[in-house]
Amino acid sequence: MTAPDEAATPGSLIVTFAGLHLREIGSWVPVSDLITLLGLAGQSPTAVRQALVRLKSRGFLASQKRNHRAGYVLTDAGLADLAIGDARIFRHGEATEADGWVLAVFSVPEHQRAQRHRLRSTLSWLGFGAVSPGVRIAPAALADRAAALIEREGLGGYVSWFTGHTVGPAQVAAWWDLDALRGLYRQFLDRWEPVAQALAAGRRNADRGDAGCFADHLALVDDWRQFPRIDPGLPAALLSPDWQGRRSFEVFTELRDRWSEPGRQFLFAMLDESGR
Repeated sequence: MTAPDEAATPGSLIVTFAGLHLREIGSWVPVSDLITLLGLAGQSPTAVRQALVRLKSRGFLASQKRNHRAGYVLTDAGLADLAIGDARIFRHGEATEADGWVLAVFSVPEHQRAQRHRLRSTLSWLGFGAVSPGVRIAPAALADRAAALIEREGLGGYVSWFTGHTVGPAQVAAWWDLDALRGLYRQFLDRWEPVAQALAAGRRNADRGDAGCFADHLALVDDWRQFPRIDPGLPAALLSPDWQGRRSFEVFTELRDRWSEPGRQFLFAMLDESGR
């Protein structure tokens, strides 16, 4: 599995671009076009080229020339990673207490520490909380997706799966870093809620045209896509009343709906002009 980058880095923006657009345009993009597009998001050509090399080394992209133009194409592993993200990124997962829980109980031999690290990282990436060194827990809605990914990673032989029904607020607070997650939602709203309010009020200079819509949509989704990885959609009854997950999703959806189609039209017009 390709390790996720931090939001707003060139590598993260390329992954976000791939998820939003690359499959639709044939899974291949010229380097020169990608440099132009990410330049709109404030990334330098050097930073983009370096990020492409790193994503190639991780197996997410492969270099490929077409019509004498250097470019990159999504690998099978890259396509699989994006498919996993598709299932969660554009919906707000919110379990109920009645849904129950899934526990991943694992034991990895000491001489296979790398496998243990991969397993823990994968479960964390899926939003599982840490009960103990060899036990992770998540809402039951994540069970099938988690088991499928663990199998694809070749780690299924280390894990036994169990279900449970009763978890309390104190346990949730101990097993997930809710303070850190609350802070990330607050940062998201601090950045994007004023933008949504300005656009809704029709304020002058709030709308930056189709090129701006492309760049803003890319930055928005890049900022948002961390949450489906780290927030498993815990039941609202187990969270504090000031929890901002749903409000953050509402702001995200409002801006995405406003920017996605103009940004898409800009992208296709630019690719037509470049002769791709």
